[in-house]
Amino acid sequence: MRYTLALIVTAALCSTVVVAQVEIPEGFEIVEITRSQHWGGTPAINNCGQIVFDQQLGPNSSSKEIFLYDNGHIRRITKNDVPDRLGAINDAGVITWNRTMRPPDDDRKIYYENGVETILDNHRYGLSGSAINNLGHVAWSRFRRSECPLAQDLVVWDGEEIRRITPNAAFGRNQRGLDLL
Repeated sequence: MRYTLALIVTAALCSTVVVAQVEIPEGFEIVEITRSQHWGGTPAINNCGQIVFDQQLGPNSSSKEIFLYDNGHIRRITKNDVPDRLGAINDAGVITWNRTMRPPDDDRKIYYENGVETILDNHRYGLSGSAINNLGHVAWSRFRRSECPLAQDLVVWDGEEIRRITPNAAFGRNQRGLDLL
């Protein structure tokens, strides 16, 4: 059995060049799946070797799109004029990511299954990346405000409803009157 370690390469924004030598285990290979002079987001991989990642396609950050690498092929999932980023994927190939809308619109949490996008959440102050399990349940956090400190509420979608899993009560305040987590 052969396993593939995928590599996403982005242009270095630093002046320091780091060179590393890697020992590839027997039965594995490294496959470079994309190379770009623009920003590439953090990839997520499932147990089937599918990789979801966001890639900025031009100098404008609104050109970030979601891509899926599957068995040697790359498929573009999104094609729009707003940033799509922070993808996650489960073993069934269900993908979730964030879509940053232009103000005054909310950020959105997208759930993608069998070619269909579903908006799970709209939130004014921003959303974090997400995790998705093999039941299709999705967890992420919502920012409570857009200025520091960036307190967050953790939420989960169980396939039917979104529930906040952090306490409903106030988290308390410190001596300067700022919310504590």
